[in-house]
Amino acid sequence: MALTIKKLVCSKLFQGARLCGRAGSTKGFLVLRSHHGKAEGCELQIADGQTWHNELGSKMVVTSAYPATGVFGGIYNSKVGDAEKWYVLTGRQDIDGDTVGWTVNWHNAYNNAHSVTTWSGQQQMRGSDPVILTTWLLTRQTSPENDWESTQIGFDQFFLNDPSPEAKEKAKFHCRNSHPKDA
Repeated sequence: MALTIKKLVCSKLFQGARLCGRAGSTKGFLVLRSHHGKAEGCELQIADGQTWHNELGSKMVVTSAYPATGVFGGIYNSKVGDAEKWYVLTGRQDIDGDTVGWTVNWHNAYNNAHSVTTWSGQQQMRGSDPVILTTWLLTRQTSPENDWESTQIGFDQFFLNDPSPEAKEKAKFHCRNSHPKDA
């Protein structure tokens, strides 16, 4: 059963199932599913029209999502490094769980950084707010003798609401950048 939300509300319903949200249009809102036997949290699903913001102000805009297969696509704009404009992203999510991952190739009409970043993580609830907690791998093209420095690892958190300027500034001291020009 799919429900959508404008304001996230979790409530326990019949037979131990946990159902989150309220009825409405799926465009631009988080789609939530009931799941019998998983009372500890809400299962989240990335939906068409969502915009996710990381703690540094980068944006992931979902432009297509196929809940039956877990495939989604969209565009990504990095607020760190030397990224210009938007980059294409492709992703997958577990259709029966909370795991999710997506990849951005840092090549568009303005720039080719010869690199790729992949985020992998889980969708969680922080109070009544959904968050995606990720680990990312940034792989840059290098010469064979410098292969040891081709891949970096870091962490990002993504939110449906854009973090405040103060939160973004604070995050700069704790985060590595997932864009190749500033990593």
